[in-house]
Amino acid sequence: MASTYSTSLKITLIGDGDQAGIWGQTTNTNLGTLLEQAITGVVSINMADANYTLTSFNGVVDEARNAVIVATGANNAVRDLIPPVVEKLYTISNQTTGGYAIRVIGTSGTGVTIPNGVTALVYCNGTNFYSGLSGSAGNFSVAGDITATGNAAANNVTVTNTLSATNIVSSNATFVGGTVNVPTVANSSNTTVAASTAFVKNNITALGLGTMSTQNANAVAITGGTINGNSAALTISGLVTPLAVVDGGTGSGPLSANYVLLGNGYSPVQAVAPGTTGNVLTSNGSTWVSSAGAAATIRAWLNTDADGTILDSYNITSCTKANTGLYNIVFTNAMPSVNGYTISGMGRGDNRGGGYTFGIIGEDRGGNISGGSARTASTVTVLRVRTDNGAFEDGPFMIQVVA
Repeated sequence: MASTYSTSLKITLIGDGDQAGIWGQTTNTNLGTLLEQAITGVVSINMADANYTLTSFNGVVDEARNAVIVATGANNAVRDLIPPVVEKLYTISNQTTGGYAIRVIGTSGTGVTIPNGVTALVYCNGTNFYSGLSGSAGNFSVAGDITATGNAAANNVTVTNTLSATNIVSSNATFVGGTVNVPTVANSSNTTVAASTAFVKNNITALGLGTMSTQNANAVAITGGTINGNSAALTISGLVTPLAVVDGGTGSGPLSANYVLLGNGYSPVQAVAPGTTGNVLTSNGSTWVSSAGAAATIRAWLNTDADGTILDSYNITSCTKANTGLYNIVFTNAMPSVNGYTISGMGRGDNRGGGYTFGIIGEDRGGNISGGSARTASTVTVLRVRTDNGAFEDGPFMIQVVA
């Protein structure tokens, strides 16, 4: 009788009277190689971004007979690992790169999807492939992390570290220590899904508690976070004591109109009264006070030649010789007022005993002297006059403007 092969492991079944003289070699191959491969064998295959069919041979070493299949290679999509459709138990490890799952499936029937980086038990009943481990009859302890992409159901779950889930449904769950991370549900949700702290903090109105503006509690305590009025005005009224500076207030009661506020650390702000007309805010070295304005100061000065050429100056834009002894001057920055300044000077290089005096044309006298112009806050005509005979005379001079 001729030899045949077993269905699942393809081990040689020696027929009666067959393989005379060599049956021992066949038996050794069956027991020492093929059965050992089926019980303890590990084979690594390279999928190379394509479906992979395991080799399956009668009576000799192949890939499909191994107990453990390690899938490697770079995949850019979910690929199929195809064993023979016979009764067999496998341990399959998806160690491919690219982050994709692999599907263990025969040339017909249904299969099992193994996520990337996962090692799973898979068995075939001769028609379809199934997951080899779908539950535990007793206690189940895991020292590392548990990742579930589908639903996880249990009568009693004890969590001592961190539980992260997208959907938790429980009638009696106990969490011992650690942290439970739950999703932030939509504002309009009215389900029994657990709400995260982010939901409670940012969407308090969705829980039916109203807004802060409609709370009727006698005391609403806010211990942190931000009060945001959004597009509407936010008003806080009825405070028994002024809001402290450290909390963003002034620490003071009503503030008088037109007073100037001064910072005072965490103490209530200080207010400086305007004082009398003309007062200015000045520093005394430690604080600011309202006091009378300072005495008149020099607002401009000029050193010029007889033809109006400016040799040196301050706050003077131009000096133009308009007529004998007349010089039109333009200020860079205007004086405080048209009549709020005076001019004094001296004739530079003068050898006369009498010397010179200097005058200006008034705001209503501009047309009385040829070449002169009426004084304004920004312009003035200076007269260079001899003191011995009163005649206008050209010459170099220096003047200062005080206001």
